[in-house]
Amino acid sequence: MARRVPPTVVVRSSGRGGAPAGPSGLPPGLRMGDGVFETIRTYGGEPFELRRHLARLRHGARAIGLPLADPIARLERAVRATLAERRAARPAGEWVLRVLAYAADAGTGFVVEASPLGGRAATPSRRPRRVGVSSYPHPGPYLVPPGARAPVKWIARGPLAHALREAKRHGWEEALLADPEGRFVEGTRSNLLARIEGRLVSPGGESFALPGVTRARALREARRAGIEIEERPIEAAELTRATELFLASTLLGIAPVDRVVGRWTRPQGTRNSILPVLQRALPIPQSPRDRR
Repeated sequence: MARRVPPTVVVRSSGRGGAPAGPSGLPPGLRMGDGVFETIRTYGGEPFELRRHLARLRHGARAIGLPLADPIARLERAVRATLAERRAARPAGEWVLRVLAYAADAGTGFVVEASPLGGRAATPSRRPRRVGVSSYPHPGPYLVPPGARAPVKWIARGPLAHALREAKRHGWEEALLADPEGRFVEGTRSNLLARIEGRLVSPGGESFALPGVTRARALREARRAGIEIEERPIEAAELTRATELFLASTLLGIAPVDRVVGRWTRPQGTRNSILPVLQRALPIPQSPRDRR
């Protein structure tokens, strides 16, 4: 059995005097959830869309008033240095990187964590996922800092984490969140895409869904293939007319859904799936048939 490699955490501060911890042993931002984060996986050892993720991190930090002055290139070097150090001890396999920017007593703390990505998660699959609907409402505008145009990826994720735990307790792999009008917005840790009457409908920042990096790549591939895109929330009634549903995230990749418990089941005999088109967004080998 392979020895489990624990994560490494690199901490520094962009302010003067370091990032001192409070009485609890944690910096203020990590105690209070005052910060933003990104999750990035590797493909063939290369971090997926690293610069886009770091740009979103820096934008989010600035939106909540954290001074993250470092240029993207410097942040990228810090992430790559951590990954190189970890891969030196464990060269094979893929990795998941978590990067946090948080409020410190003297500036903005910056954390890079690198952990092995093992098992089935290391290779995006077409395995259909079973999901449900959370009893938590989508937090909507509370995710958007004043003056910002879209949500940021807050460290504070208590309700979303609880919703995901509840989903797993029910045997679901994800839970969808609906807004107060009952329209579906996103999952606890993924974006939602639905193929409805030939169009690809996906809630984005205008619906208070996180503007996902993987989602953006998938929509780009759909446009290239001539598929009509609508970026808006998905009405509960029109969900029943969907012929395909997908989840998009860094760790899931582009994953098909076969059932939303109590709400939707993938129609039998669905033909001409657009999954191969969407999965072109990922740097994984495509079969000759899927590349057409």
